[in-house]
Amino acid sequence: MTIDLTDDRIFGNDAGDDEDERVLERYFFERPEFLRFYDRANTLRIVKARKGTGKSALLRRTESVAKREHPSDVFVVCKGPEIFPDFSQQRNIENPVLAWQQSICARINRALGASIKVAMTDDQMSLVEAAEIDSFRGRNIVSALSDRLLKKLPVPGSGALERHRIPIGDEYQLLQRYASDESSSVWFLVDDVDATFRNTTTNKANLSAFFSACRDLAQKVRGLTLRIAVRTDVWTLLRGADEALDKCDQYVFNLRWSNEQVAYILVSKVDAYFQIYRPEIAVPGAGEAARKAHSYRMIFQQKYPWGRDKQIDSQTYIALYSQGRPRWSSNLCRAAAVKADSRGHIKIDEPDIKSVLPEYSAQRRLDLTGEHSQEYDHIGSLMQVFSGWRRSFTTQELLGRIHAEHIRKSKEQGSSDAVQLAHLLFRGGVISAVKEDGGKRAKRLEFEENPTLLTSRISLDEGYGWEIPMFLRPALKLGY
Repeated sequence: MTIDLTDDRIFGNDAGDDEDERVLERYFFERPEFLRFYDRANTLRIVKARKGTGKSALLRRTESVAKREHPSDVFVVCKGPEIFPDFSQQRNIENPVLAWQQSICARINRALGASIKVAMTDDQMSLVEAAEIDSFRGRNIVSALSDRLLKKLPVPGSGALERHRIPIGDEYQLLQRYASDESSSVWFLVDDVDATFRNTTTNKANLSAFFSACRDLAQKVRGLTLRIAVRTDVWTLLRGADEALDKCDQYVFNLRWSNEQVAYILVSKVDAYFQIYRPEIAVPGAGEAARKAHSYRMIFQQKYPWGRDKQIDSQTYIALYSQGRPRWSSNLCRAAAVKADSRGHIKIDEPDIKSVLPEYSAQRRLDLTGEHSQEYDHIGSLMQVFSGWRRSFTTQELLGRIHAEHIRKSKEQGSSDAVQLAHLLFRGGVISAVKEDGGKRAKRLEFEENPTLLTSRISLDEGYGWEIPMFLRPALKLGY
């Protein structure tokens, strides 16, 4: 039985919100922290994460779990740009928090209208005024908005139905039940709320207002469950610009994965492919672990060389180049699969991975540039100072390199503080902290594990040195 290594479905869909739900169900990595996301008693939860770590997949999974547990709830799933207020209007400029709350309530109104087959095309129907929002305090959001819609819809038998062209009959009764049902809830899930974000004072103020609006609504009304996904770099900028967001910290969950977890997700994706799309060659009757291992070995060689005389599991090898991002591991595997197929290989071997690393690494460098150019316009040229230099270095060597090769040569490019730029590189994942442990395995830290490194002038590094992560080395001409 032949297997087409170039079948994109082997490594899942890079967009978690587009993934086949059957596939996502099989490879989704459940964690205890996610239980709070699934529990509607936790009215506000925000996931922050880097691109490619699974924010969209978590929202999709939350929707799936919540629908099974609460089938009568109303679900509103949207992208940030779909609910972004018009900040060219003076009233929205003057009160951005209210503008966001009106936009959120209007979106819920349209969802309620859709559930009773009433088209919410009239702005007067969907627009919720400030006084109305304030009157919701302490009420159930579904009940309050449904009651509001009832007052705006023509009553059956009143003779106004034809004039409004709204097909209301049993639907009106349904809306009445919504209005009287204090147990109904709305799940409001927002992905890519930062999709159009630009690092300007106005943009930061407007987007910060969104999170304040959500927190206020979660406290003000009952029956509203908010789930929001935001990029780590954007949250960092917002948090630094608006002290009011410190009240949101308790609701924020930082999503990141270990190399072991990324490796497991890769194996699970391959297994899901066989279970869903190629069941005729899946292993019947085997336990989960044995089945997944067998599925994985149909695509990859089991071991890859590591160092001079070692071998490691191939999924671990791949994860080491993925920097905790499952999407990156899929990107690497997909490119290697095409290379393996062109060579006539029936499985992806280490030379196939290695041959695509230069292009893969260059793309990851572009990804980081795009992610952090909002914080510093010249992050790309800042990364260039490491090209052809060293893989690892001390703090003083790092600061000296930044000063000599970036600050002194390009004074017009902004910040002249080497420590601030070094911290940006650490925060952005361009460098990792590393400490040798008496000849044993080196201890490595990413920014999320110790964000205070490179901030205190008294102890900049706490004894850590620095290194360029493996995924960036080929792009910076530092080998593999």
